[in-house]
Amino acid sequence: MGRAEERRARQRGGHRAAPRRSSGTPAAGVGGRADARRAARSGGKGRIRRLFTWKKILGTCLGLCLLGMGAFVVLYMMIGIPQGNADAKLQSNVYRYSDGSFLARTGDKNREIVELGRVPKEVQRTFVAAENKTFYKDAGVDFKGTARGLFNTLSGRGAQGGSTITQQYVKNYYLSQEQTVTRKLKELVISLKLDREKSKDYILAGYINTSYYGRGAYGIQAAAQAYYRVDAEDLTVEQGAYLAALLQAPSQYDWAVASDEGKRLVQARWNYVLNNMVEEGWLKKSERDAMKFPVPKPPMPDPSLSGQTGYLVKAADATLEKQLVDQGTAQDPQQAQAMVDQGGWTITLNIDKKRQAALEKAVKAQLTSKLSPKKRKVDADVQAGAVSVNPKNGAVVAMYGGVDYFEHFRNNATRTDYQPASTFKPVILAAALEENAETQDGTPITANTIYDGTSKRPVVNNGTKVGFAPRTRTTGTTGTSRSRPR
Repeated sequence: MGRAEERRARQRGGHRAAPRRSSGTPAAGVGGRADARRAARSGGKGRIRRLFTWKKILGTCLGLCLLGMGAFVVLYMMIGIPQGNADAKLQSNVYRYSDGSFLARTGDKNREIVELGRVPKEVQRTFVAAENKTFYKDAGVDFKGTARGLFNTLSGRGAQGGSTITQQYVKNYYLSQEQTVTRKLKELVISLKLDREKSKDYILAGYINTSYYGRGAYGIQAAAQAYYRVDAEDLTVEQGAYLAALLQAPSQYDWAVASDEGKRLVQARWNYVLNNMVEEGWLKKSERDAMKFPVPKPPMPDPSLSGQTGYLVKAADATLEKQLVDQGTAQDPQQAQAMVDQGGWTITLNIDKKRQAALEKAVKAQLTSKLSPKKRKVDADVQAGAVSVNPKNGAVVAMYGGVDYFEHFRNNATRTDYQPASTFKPVILAAALEENAETQDGTPITANTIYDGTSKRPVVNNGTKVGFAPRTRTTGTTGTSRSRPR
C-alpha cells in the first residue's frame, strides 16, 4: 500500500490493508469486521465529545444559575412580609393574688408575651448559643442549611437541615410547620426581608415568645413558670440554657417524663449551650465550670376555674371591663369583653390568699358542713355567698361565690337579683354610731339600742312622710342584728 492510501485509511478510521492471499483475492474475514466496528465506535465517541464539550457544560451551568437567580429575584419582589398568624398572637390572661402569687390562667394558649428587656442578657444569649451562634452577624438566612432542607423535602427525607433563629421565627409567626418547597422558599425570602427591616432584638424577642417549650407552654414566660416557677426576668443562666436546649425536642427533653437516654441527651445539649457561650466570650470559663444542671420542678396541675377560682376570675374580668369603658379605652361593654377575651392581661386582685382560705374554711364550718339535703329537702336550696372587705379602703380581700363555679355558675356574692336585706343593717347601725345619732326620743343610739319594728318612725317617700312598720322585729345588740317573726 502506498503512503497516500495509508493516509486515506487513517482518515477513514481504518488500518493498513491486510496482505492479499496467494490467490490474489483480499482477506474479508474477522479482521475486516473488527476494523468496521472500531471505526463505528470512534465515530460515536467523537459525536459525544462534540456534544458535551467543557464549554457547553459551563455555559449550561451558567444559564441555570442565571435562571435560578432570575426566579429568586421575581420571588423576592412578589413575596412580602405578611401579617402574623392569629394563633401565634394568642395569649392567656394571668391572675394573681394581692401578694403577686399565681391564682389562675385562662385562654386557649398558655402564652404571656414579655419584652426582651425583661429577660436577662445572659439568658437571651443561651438561645443564640443553642440555635444560631452567628445570629448577630448573619443576614437572617443559612443558605447551606436551607438548600439541604429543600433537598431533603424534595427527596422525601422529612424535616432535616439547619436554619437560623430568624428563619425559625418566620416559620412560627408568619408561616406554618408544613414541610413543602413553597413554604421553604417563602421562609427564605421573608427572613431576608425581615432581617433588613427589623432589629436583631426584635427578632430574638419574637423567637423566644413564639416557640413551644413543652408542658403546654408557649413563650419563655410560660416556660419559666412551667419548669422553674419563676418569671422570665428571674431566670438564671443555667435555667435559661435548659429552656434553650428544650426547643430541639420539648417532649423528649422534659426532665419529668424523659427516659434515661433523653436525660443524657438534654444534659449533653445543656453543656453544648454553655460551652458555646464560653467560646463566644459571653460567659467566663470559671463561671461555666461552677454551674450545675438545674433539674426542673415537676409539672403543675392545669390551672382550673373550679372551686372559688372561677368566681374570682369572672369578678376580676367584670371589673376590668368596666374600667376599660369608664376610661374610654372601649366604646361599650361588648368591645371591652372582646378586649379582655383577646388575652395578654396580667391582673392582680385585692384577694388575700390567706384570708380567702380562711373565708372558705369558715363557710364550710358554719354552714355547708351542717346541711343535709337527704334529711331536709330545704337544705338543697341553701346558697352561701360572702365577702370580706378591708374597711380602710373598701377592697374585697376574700370572696365566696357558691359551692363551686362549675356546679353553681352565678356568683352569690355579687349577683344583683338579690336584695342585701338584713345584711345591710350592721352597716346602718355602724353609720349611726359613727355620727352619734339619736332615737326619736333623744336617746343616743348604741350597740344595745333595741328596734322592735313598731315605732312607725316617719320615712320620707317622694316628699311625703309615711309611717314605716315592717312585719319583723329586729334587735340590735353588740353591733349585730337578727330578725324573727312578730
